[in-house]
Amino acid sequence: MNVSKDLQTVDNLITNREYNRINLSNLTWIYPFTNENIKDFFDNFDFQGKNCLTVLSGGDFVLDMYLKGAKEITTFDVNPLTYYFFHLKKAAIQADFSLKEFNSFFLSDNQYNKKQFDILSPYLDATSYEFWSFIYKKYNENVIRSDETLFHKCGISQNILKKYINYLSKENYAILKEKIANLKINFIEEDIRTLYKCDLDTYDFIYFSNIIEYAYELFYEKIKNNISEKEDSDLCCLVEYRQLMNQYKNFLNLNGTLVAGMLSYIDNGNTNVNSNKWRKQAFGGFGFEEITFPSLDSIMYYIDEEAAGIIYQKKL
Repeated sequence: MNVSKDLQTVDNLITNREYNRINLSNLTWIYPFTNENIKDFFDNFDFQGKNCLTVLSGGDFVLDMYLKGAKEITTFDVNPLTYYFFHLKKAAIQADFSLKEFNSFFLSDNQYNKKQFDILSPYLDATSYEFWSFIYKKYNENVIRSDETLFHKCGISQNILKKYINYLSKENYAILKEKIANLKINFIEEDIRTLYKCDLDTYDFIYFSNIIEYAYELFYEKIKNNISEKEDSDLCCLVEYRQLMNQYKNFLNLNGTLVAGMLSYIDNGNTNVNSNKWRKQAFGGFGFEEITFPSLDSIMYYIDEEAAGIIYQKKL
C-alpha cells in the first residue's frame, strides 16, 4: 500500500469538491455497506474450506464469506481506500464492539467518532493504523463523516441491512467475533480489466459483484470506433464484459464458481443490462446460467421483484 498517495486522495476528497467533480470517479468514495442481497445469494453456495477471490468494496463480501467458512480470501479493488476501510470494520469487531456499538460507529449520526476509533485503533494492522491515525489527527469527526466527501452515504437502516447481510444479525455477529482475529486477506489494487494479468492463484469461488452493471463505462472507449450504426453500444459493451469473463474461467478450480455479475433487478425490457433479451444475447450459449433471488428493493419496499447472479461453474 502507498499510504502517502492514498492520504493525498483523501485530502482531495475532503477539501476540494470541485476537484472531485472533475478528476475523481464515483469509485473513489468508500461505500460502507453493499446494496446487494448477499444473504440470499450466498446461501446457494458452500464456502467451507474454500479459496475465494472477491472485489473488496466495503468488506461485506469478505466478512460473509469468512463467516460461512471460507479458508483463504484474496481481494481486489480499483479503489485502494477500501483496504483501509475493511480493516476499520475488522478492528471494530476484533475490539469486542457489541453489534450495537458497531452499528453506532458505522451507521449512526455519531458515526466514525474519535472516542470509538481510539478503542478499535490498537487492533488495526500497521498500514491501516498509519492511515486512519493521520486522518483523525488532521480532520475533525464532522468532516470525516460528511456525506460524499470520504464516504458515500449508506442511506439504509441497520434493521434492513441485517436482512440481507449475514454477519449483521445478532447471532452471526457473535460467531464472527469469535473467529475474526484469524481473518487475513490478500489485497490487489487493480482494475477488473487487467486483474487477470496479475499473479493470481486458482479459486473455488470468484465474485465480481455488480461490476457488470458498469460494462458501458468499462468498455465504450475501447469499442466506440468499431461498432456500426445498427449495433447497440451498450449490448456490445456487455459482450466485451462476457469475453473478459472468459479470462477468469482459467482461474477456477474444478467445480469452482465464477459469479460474473450481480444484477440489482431483472426485467423483460430490451434496453439495458438487466433485460432478459440482452443477457441472453451476451451470455447465452457460453456456459453461463442465472440464479435468481429477492432483490434489495423487494426487502426494503415489500414488492415482488427479483435480482440475479450470472454464474459459470467449471465442470469436467
